[in-house]
Amino acid sequence: MQTKLSALVVAAVAVTSLLTATDAACAGNCNGYGSCGAWDRCTCYGSHADPNAEDCSNRVCPYGKSSGKIATDNHGYSECSDNGTCNRRSGLCECNEGFTGKACQRNECPSDCNGHGQCQTIETFDSSYNSLWDHDQTMVCLCDPGYEGPACERRMCPVGDDPLTLRSGFGGDQVDEVQTITITPSANAFDDTSFTLKFTDWTGQLHETRPLAIQTLTAMEVTEALQAFPNNVIPSVTVTVTGAGTPFTSAVAIAITFDSTDNAGTQPAITVDYSDKSAAGSQPVKGPLTCDGGTAIVAGDIDYTVTTAGTEESKVCSGRGTCDSELGTCTCFTGYYGHACASQTALQ
Repeated sequence: MQTKLSALVVAAVAVTSLLTATDAACAGNCNGYGSCGAWDRCTCYGSHADPNAEDCSNRVCPYGKSSGKIATDNHGYSECSDNGTCNRRSGLCECNEGFTGKACQRNECPSDCNGHGQCQTIETFDSSYNSLWDHDQTMVCLCDPGYEGPACERRMCPVGDDPLTLRSGFGGDQVDEVQTITITPSANAFDDTSFTLKFTDWTGQLHETRPLAIQTLTAMEVTEALQAFPNNVIPSVTVTVTGAGTPFTSAVAIAITFDSTDNAGTQPAITVDYSDKSAAGSQPVKGPLTCDGGTAIVAGDIDYTVTTAGTEESKVCSGRGTCDSELGTCTCFTGYYGHACASQTALQ
């Protein structure tokens, strides 16, 4: 009798051990994405560490700064940036309309800038935004030259001086803008080197002149170089150069007067490029502007001054026409003509 009882006890212990061993397996064996540990719990690996799926069957999606957590944790990180939903099978964010990025962390630019611009972060567009929490998430269109609008959806029309307002010497007080560039050698005289002038037109397009030799510089050379820009960017200027001679032992001053109605009012600054562009592929090719046998001219050696501020209007279609934003052309009112409607055919 005792022998039979002992056998039953041994059998019961064996069954209990077998059941315990069987029950010790983690749910789904952690689906191959984790290890089974104490208390029959999975320790999930990497992207499968979703706390809501103890069997490691779900994936975790990328995190980004959330615009919806302002009050709680100062734009803390959230899955899909709270701008989308996580696909647990793929581990990819499915962004809400208007958002993009692996973590849906960026807004889309409207209409993808209509093919006339680049979608850039606001910090690229304006460095003053660098301190904002969303400086690398909020996107805006940086339009190509000649286009404008939030989605670069409009072509720009020419600007000009209203022909009904009067200039100085003709019964009015409006004057042309005069910019003066002064280049001062930091040591002795200028070397036989060159520089270029740069100007950004009303569409935002940057233009650069051919190289200009500093030792033999003349007003005519500067005038011809500026008026050579394409599309009549600067149709007419009056230039004076002082300090000319070989060698230049003092400052060279270049005064530029914008005397065309196409360049009415305040103008972008004409700047000097004094850098070395002698490497292969450079355009235009030139060496650095130097003095005293090789001393490089630096930014502090150049002074830019608006000698006379332009006071003419710089209005779209000169205020005497309407802008066709699809074509970028002006339709002039009766009695006015020109690409910017800046000329008058009859007294009103």
